[in-house]
Amino acid sequence: MISYQNEPVQAEVRITETAYLKTRCLPGEDGRAVITVGRGEKAWTPLACKEVYGKAVKAALEQEYESCLFDLTAAAELGQAGVSAAAEGIYGGAYRKRFAMSGQWEPKMTCFAGGSGWDLEQLRVACELARSVIEARNMVNRPANLFTSEDMAQAVADMAKDLPLEAQLYGHDELSKHGLNALLSVGDSSGHAPYLAVLRYNGAPESKERLGYIGKGVTIDTGGYSLKSRTSMENMKGDMAGGAVAAEAVRALAAAGVRVNVTAIVPVCENRISPTSNVPGDVVCSFAGKTIEVLSTDAEGRLMLADSLT
Repeated sequence: MISYQNEPVQAEVRITETAYLKTRCLPGEDGRAVITVGRGEKAWTPLACKEVYGKAVKAALEQEYESCLFDLTAAAELGQAGVSAAAEGIYGGAYRKRFAMSGQWEPKMTCFAGGSGWDLEQLRVACELARSVIEARNMVNRPANLFTSEDMAQAVADMAKDLPLEAQLYGHDELSKHGLNALLSVGDSSGHAPYLAVLRYNGAPESKERLGYIGKGVTIDTGGYSLKSRTSMENMKGDMAGGAVAAEAVRALAAAGVRVNVTAIVPVCENRISPTSNVPGDVVCSFAGKTIEVLSTDAEGRLMLADSLT
């Protein structure tokens, strides 16, 4: 997490009026380096803010600084959206795919917030949002052998720890009992069990309105018997991105204390080839009682999402 303190750091980042994303690193009078990044004449939007602070943290890492103070004054001009954009830029700029091997984000640099125009609550909310973005990115980047359907279902459930969230995992027996056969027809193709992961956040208990997020959580998609080519399969460890985003969005809302009621439904499984896999021409009955003819086993997402929507 980005923290606030006044201890000595190796470098300080300042946002200037120079050319957009132009970066300079100069020695400071107090012994610490000063990194400047230009915001230029481009409209100062949250997206531009994220890009500028992302460029800044990359410049600091290139110099191998271990601690850095980021002036958030420019970000604070945009209010909470700007502070959140700056945090996302700093977290994203420091991200490396190798973090996905462990599942933990461990940047080599300690980041501190400085400047004026913002407060600690804005920084806390910004860091929680950035954390959810990075956690989703980490899940997408994790190799399928290190992030099975069981792992993803547990990762969704673990988001409820220390937050006002309700988590529930429906395993194979419950899915079968309730008739989520479209999801099971995909999930039964693998030795790793399928799940339906649910996150509920009640941030506005006085309201009867509730939002629903649904995202596909296929931790590896081979296409089944409608087999993908090798090159098409290489990035299918990320076929669970929709599920990661849906769950992390609810986590971010809960962490920020947003007054809204929202539920995330994430069907989680693998789509592989096995004696119990769907084959083209099969007919399955969904949770809604509809019969579905499977013409392509690589269209597994719509089977899973059909049961999840119901």
